[in-house]
This record gives sequence, structure tokens and C-alpha cells, in this order.
Amino acid sequence: MAETQALNWRELLEKHHSALVDELRIRIDADVREAAGQATALAHAEGDIRVAEARVEARRAVADSLHLSIRRLRQASGEIRILKVLNEVTAPWAAQSVVLVFENHQARSVALRGISLPSSDPEVPTIVDAPRSRPGSEPATPTDVVTDNLVFDITAAPAIVAAIESRDPVIALLSPRELSVPLADALGVDPGSRASVYPILVRQAVVAVLVAAGTVSTPQLELLCEAAAMRLEASAPAAAPSPDINFVQIAQAGVSAHVAANASEKLAWEDLSTDQQRLHLQAQRMARLRTAEMRLYQPDPLQRGVAAGDIYGALKSQIDAARSEFLQTYLSKSDSMVDYLHLEILHTLAHDDDRLLGPGYPGPMV
Repeated sequence: MAETQALNWRELLEKHHSALVDELRIRIDADVREAAGQATALAHAEGDIRVAEARVEARRAVADSLHLSIRRLRQASGEIRILKVLNEVTAPWAAQSVVLVFENHQARSVALRGISLPSSDPEVPTIVDAPRSRPGSEPATPTDVVTDNLVFDITAAPAIVAAIESRDPVIALLSPRELSVPLADALGVDPGSRASVYPILVRQAVVAVLVAAGTVSTPQLELLCEAAAMRLEASAPAAAPSPDINFVQIAQAGVSAHVAANASEKLAWEDLSTDQQRLHLQAQRMARLRTAEMRLYQPDPLQRGVAAGDIYGALKSQIDAARSEFLQTYLSKSDSMVDYLHLEILHTLAHDDDRLLGPGYPGPMV
């Protein structure tokens, strides 16, 4: 019985992941078409059609690269293979990258790119490198493959600990004090440079981190980490939540008292039917996808909104469209549903500070 139930969960998660990837592809295509229309109109107004063509081509190249990367993640199987593919597809968006997993307070690398490791001969460093791929092309194959891994005490890397605890990306100085001596030495970039740490969450737990250095494109890396997390979750053995943990306790610190009170009245996970559980999983992924798209495609308005303390005012059309979709697709179909979209907007866009959402933000829908 347990094996049958686990199989059903894996099939269910596979279907969810496939649907999300297809939906993401459709939305990227729609965004490219919209950008093409806007750029063409602007260029006609400016009298320079070449500007429009260049902008459209650039957006199309980004979309093609993301399509290819997500397709490769979707086809990968097994935790280590998925993480290795993630490391490979970051090539257009980061000069150097390392994927780390954790065990017994130790961080261990499972994939390296653009990294210098000590070899058996101290005079000859071992290089793990994949030339940066042009957006829209197949990521290049690493020039050398090594068996040596970076291993270090996680407590020696406060930036990585911060990313694990906050479950948010962290930007830190590329220094031994922030990233540990082994990792900082391996990245080996100029003093004063920065590194970005992206947590990879599966079932609300950080199972790995991507550390990127050099020239970094944060929105694309965050989206790829989200896609890898979805694939890991879909391929992981099904496990029922602990019976003493309420399903809605995924709400982050800083959620308003109204949402917390409402969530406490919701059914626990084991009390939900199979159909309700499936709907909750779909709702969570939709919320994560929509907020990730806002960060990817609207970075400048989002930054202005955060600076002005009015994220809603800066992203009103996108937030309203997402709220309408969430209401019609999920909230209207389940009395046990939680407003996961509000929780993601609050946590991901406003960093758990509801004051940044702005006076016009309508608040949670339940």
C-alpha cells in the first residue's frame, strides 16, 4: 500500500512539474511577443527600426536559453544529476558556479564550473571549466572533469548559513570570512568581488545551494534554481508530512496576524483529501512561479517599489493579474486553501516586511 501511494505521489509531482514547465514556456513566449510589439512601436516613434530588432533579438535569445535550460532540467533524473545540470545551465548567467550539498554540518561540492582546485602537484592547479555559452545555445561541455570535491565546515561560511536560514538569496563578499577558506580560494577572483548564494528548496527545506561569482545575472539564476527545485521535488521519493506539523506552517516569519490566524484554522495536511492535497501543491507552485516571473521580468519597477515602500503601486497590473488567476483557479475551489500568493509576494518581493507592499495593497484574499 505504501509503495503504491509513493508511486502515485511521484506521478502526481511529475505531472505538476511538466505542467509548470509548459506554462513557463508559454508565458516566456508571450512576454517575447509583447516585448517585440512594444519595441517596434517605440522604434517607429524614434525612427530607428534597428533598435527594435536588436531588443527583440536579445529578448528572444534569453527566452531560448531559458527554454533549453529548463528542458534539460526536466529531462534530468536523480538528485546529483539534476544538480550537475543546474550547474551547467548557469553558464550564460554566471562566470563561475559551485553547487553544494550538506551532511553532518559539512558542505560538499557536487558540481563545479570555472573553479581552480589544488591538484596532486601543487605547481599545477586543476581547472574545472565550461566556456560561457551564448544565450540560446547548448551549454558547453566542461573541458576537464575531476573527482576532487570541495569539502568544508558549513559554520566557516556565514553567507551560506544565512542563505539556508533565510531561504533567500544572499550576496556576500568573496572572502574567506564569508565563504570559508576553501571556497574563496577555489573561486579565486579579485579581492573585493562578490558572490551570490542561491538556496534550492524542496518541500520548504534547503537541500543545496548554488554559489555564483564573477558576472552574475540574478533573475535568471533564481528562475533556474526554482526549476531545479521543482524537478528535485518531483523526482524525490514521496514522504508524508509529519503528523504534528500543520500543513500551513510554511508561512514565513512576518506574515500578518490575519493570515496567521486564518491559516491556523485550516485543516492539517493529513486531513486533506488527495484532490485537496494536489490542489494545494499546484497553488504553491503557481505562487512561486508568478513571483519569480515578477522578479525576472520587472526588476526595475520592483526595485523602485521597494525603495518607495510601494511594491504594489509599482507592479499593480502584474500583482492584480496573479491575484485574479489565483482566486479563480484555487481559492474559489477549496475552503481549505491558503493564500499562498500573498505569502510569496510578502516573503519573496517584500522580504517579510509588509510595509514595503504599499498603502494600496489589498491584502490577503482569505
